[in-house]
Amino acid sequence: SSTSFSYTVTTVGNYTYGCIPHFAFGMQGNIKVSGVLPVKFGTFLVMSVSSKALLQWETFSEESTDYFSIRKSADGTNFYEIGRLNAAGNSTLKRSYQFTDTDLGSFSKYLYYEIVSVDIDKRESFSVIKTFRNSNISKDALIVALSPNPISRPGQMQLKFNADKAGEMDVSVYNNSGQLVLRTGMAAFYGLNSGHLYVCDLNKGTYNIIFRLAGKKEVKKVVVL
Repeated sequence: SSTSFSYTVTTVGNYTYGCIPHFAFGMQGNIKVSGVLPVKFGTFLVMSVSSKALLQWETFSEESTDYFSIRKSADGTNFYEIGRLNAAGNSTLKRSYQFTDTDLGSFSKYLYYEIVSVDIDKRESFSVIKTFRNSNISKDALIVALSPNPISRPGQMQLKFNADKAGEMDVSVYNNSGQLVLRTGMAAFYGLNSGHLYVCDLNKGTYNIIFRLAGKKEVKKVVVL
């Protein structure tokens, strides 16, 4: 019932967290806990240069580091390696590195990057995650995905939507007669967002859902079975 809580992780490993019952629908996050960190990261920046993503990062110290694994994600959760750079090995000086991602694709409006240092014993140390606005996307869609559609009662629709800044998305549901039958708000954060919409109280039929966020408006037609 509280709005926040704290928990101290004391054992090295990978952890997943989320809320019930939304956990089963992918609304979850991951915590990666290392022991003694082989690298102390400094500034990490991602900039758009000539339709490419230029990654620049610093380290303040390195201990037995082998290489840096540059990883990318389209949803901020599932990352994959797109390149490697050799590390210094052992250093107590500030060092600078950079990597250019030339394959931004033409589907994801937002991309996510992280730098993972790997030492000679395969221990990993993670940077913060940076969100990058992909300038190669010409269609500025608000709603990226909406499913299932049609949907059976009772149930909930899962949606993904883009937000250029933090705020709240207004969601209004109208029946075939143009009557407002449901209105709610969804928290929006910069980047790709996930949300859900319950249809438990809606009668069978066809509905128009109007989404409004930061001056943008999109209408989606949904069938409830």
